[in-house]
Amino acid sequence: KDRNARYNLGTIVRNFNEPTLALTLLDDAHRTRVRFGRTGERGGKVTVSFVESAAPTLIANIDGTPSPSIGSFVIDAATGRIEKSELRVKLGAVSATLTTTYRVDPKLKLAVPSEFDELYVEEGRRPQKVVARSRYSDYSRFDVEVKIK
Repeated sequence: KDRNARYNLGTIVRNFNEPTLALTLLDDAHRTRVRFGRTGERGGKVTVSFVESAAPTLIANIDGTPSPSIGSFVIDAATGRIEKSELRVKLGAVSATLTTTYRVDPKLKLAVPSEFDELYVEEGRRPQKVVARSRYSDYSRFDVEVKIK
């Protein structure tokens, strides 16, 4: 992740700009440190909010201080698929919002990121704002076949 961070735009230091990062909070390893709550329902979609409530947090400040994230998942009630995730975190003077939209890929027949929006706002004497949008398409499945002779 640090090697990928070399290509970030602007001077805001970050190495957590990963489209599937919010999904990590649903893993058993993290779920016990997160509070979830149903916050809305509309048109067959359920919104579930989350707040990291204990350390270690998914994201830490440069000095290692835990930085709890908050956010939400929009879930299709019929299928249980996550259609959108939003993760927000405050790191000192920097506020970050990572929003990922998912779609079912017809070739893979599973939900994959289709858009990833990043917003970083730094306050202070030299404020700055970084806005980025990534679009993903043409996913491929890579298979390996091994024969032992």
